[in-house]
Amino acid sequence: MSIQLKYSLNQEMKHIKENLINIKPSATLAINELSKKLESEGQKIYKFGLGQSPFPIPDTIRLNQIASVPLATPIASVVPI
Repeated sequence: MSIQLKYSLNQEMKHIKENLINIKPSATLAINELSKKLESEGQKIYKFGLGQSPFPIPDTIRLNQIASVPLATPIASVVPI
């Protein structure tokens, strides 16, 4: 491996390392950790928006969503026959 290539790789790795050091924690993971901590301390935690809803979707909404999806999506580059 040439000296120039080694230097280039070292500079790139330094840049990647600096980026990794400066990464901030995910807000979602932070709230999950906080809620687990508070729950372990005996506090009642209500979790909204973290995962799938435990409530069923009403049939009227579900059926309207299904009906709103087109059966075929037109493709701009295809010319109708």
